[in-house]
Amino acid sequence: MRDKVKKEQLSKKDKKKISKAITIIVAAADLMLLALLVVTQFNDIARLAIGVAILGVSGEFIRKSNGLEGAYGLYMLGSRHGIKTINSLAKNNKSLWNFIADFGLAISFGMFSYLLLRKRNLKAFLLGIAAIAIIAIYVFPNLGIMLEFMPMLSGRLVETEIAVPTAAQVAQANLLLILILFSSIIGGFALLTVSLLLYSGASVVYAIFAAVAKANYSALSSEVPGVFPIIPGITIPLLAGIISLAILLIVHEFSHGILARIAKVKINSVGIVLFGIIPFGAFVEPNEKQVKKLDKEKQNRIFIAGISSNILLSLAFFALTLLVVEAVLPGISTGGVKIVAVVPGTPANSLLSSGMTILKWNNYTISNEYSLQKAESQYVSGNVMLLTNKGEISIKPMSNGRLGIELGPAETGLSYQAAYFMLEVFALSFALNFFVGIFNLLPLPGFDGWRIYENEIKSKKVLNAMLAVVLLSILLNVLPWFWFF
Repeated sequence: MRDKVKKEQLSKKDKKKISKAITIIVAAADLMLLALLVVTQFNDIARLAIGVAILGVSGEFIRKSNGLEGAYGLYMLGSRHGIKTINSLAKNNKSLWNFIADFGLAISFGMFSYLLLRKRNLKAFLLGIAAIAIIAIYVFPNLGIMLEFMPMLSGRLVETEIAVPTAAQVAQANLLLILILFSSIIGGFALLTVSLLLYSGASVVYAIFAAVAKANYSALSSEVPGVFPIIPGITIPLLAGIISLAILLIVHEFSHGILARIAKVKINSVGIVLFGIIPFGAFVEPNEKQVKKLDKEKQNRIFIAGISSNILLSLAFFALTLLVVEAVLPGISTGGVKIVAVVPGTPANSLLSSGMTILKWNNYTISNEYSLQKAESQYVSGNVMLLTNKGEISIKPMSNGRLGIELGPAETGLSYQAAYFMLEVFALSFALNFFVGIFNLLPLPGFDGWRIYENEIKSKKVLNAMLAVVLLSILLNVLPWFWFF
């Protein structure tokens, strides 16, 4: 009998060892295949489809070999340690966590948030409204930093980035800024997100009708998809993308858990959802029966906690991103900047060529691409003398200082690579925390915003109408995928 038990125990140990070995092998293969996809010359849509297929198949191998819950490449990993951490964090600074939640409601719903709280925290409300204005004016213009780390978009938009905007484009940009400020202060980032979805969706509809009327379908290529998948290794850098997503998901879900514990709600489970080896989601599962018994104010604080933390974290990473771009990278010399490509129809087209290295802009030494961007931003007028490895060249930049070239470092030392990786993580964490946070405010089932709307809007017809409008807007924003790539 004892021998039988020992054999069973040994077989269980062997099975665990085999499962671990399979998981390690599959995860390593995943990383290699995704890394290969980054450098392949396949069509963007094909690369995306192949990447999703790789992750789906590998996820099923890992799930089945370890007996995990899930399906279609998705599986869940839970831990009791997470619950202990949440309990510990919830015990301290309860007033601070409640303040953060109230601040998050103000940012998320603007002036309307004053109606969501019975015991109103005026300081949190006013600070939230002030933060909306600061984010709209100073943070939004820098969201484009993320484009550098989204290769599927950056290559397509390089000509747009260097072009001098026309009067009509400036007017359109100013109109958009007014829309952002007005909708954000009145209804917070919840109204802003819906407004932008409607705006870009209407733009797609207009572009389609204009293309049909003029029989000029090439004009559709200027419409950028408003909805973009985030897949490390395919649409964003692999390692930095995984780190950024893990930070985002853990902070979001732990914040829900902390506010739930402050409200004396039991946490049933904590864990992370993976798709292949990519963090797809996280979960902190509070006792729903206890949550429903709470008053609306406490419920709303639990629901908004993740979004609030994501937006605050986004601001912290925004500061770190600017620090690296403005203070760290410009001080690291890479021996100048190498011209990777020249954009047709720009000042560089007839004077510069790919392979050249720019060493100086007038008397200003160009240490790397960031110092060249700084020189371009300070351009006023007249010709500029560029010192290159092929000699001196006199050139007149465009009015915005751009030359019309795509850049790369001449040499990449260890210090530059380390600083650039920091920039990848910080910039992606900045943008992803912000975008995922405000997208979660949409009135879609399963989203945090939906649960707050359900709490405050009793009419099912109104909720369903909001849902239909948002779903239609998302569909319209997906349409450009069929012609943009």
